[in-house]
Amino acid sequence: MGLQDLPDEVTQVRKTFSSYSELMHAFEASHHLILDGQFAELTHEDLYESPLDSLERIYGELGLVSWEEVCHSLARRIRQAGSYRPRPVSLQEFSENVLNALLEKSRSL
Repeated sequence: MGLQDLPDEVTQVRKTFSSYSELMHAFEASHHLILDGQFAELTHEDLYESPLDSLERIYGELGLVSWEEVCHSLARRIRQAGSYRPRPVSLQEFSENVLNALLEKSRSL
């Protein structure tokens, strides 16, 4: 028994897009059920550019009172990860075209 072969890139793009779409539809359908003070949103850019400030804001918005207990540990971990640089995903041209077509189709719905 072994690991399954990876699907081809186009299949990965389609499956990832489908899973993301399902997740977002489920979230949008149930978002109104989330009580005030139990959900915080932030952008990836804010988290990437200012992680500690972003986390402090989340703690505040969610009413978590343990910020003072965890902020130093979080700051230390953020410093340790300071050299991390994300690698952009690069798709083959055909896969990129498939993704763009899926995005365009979803925008028109």
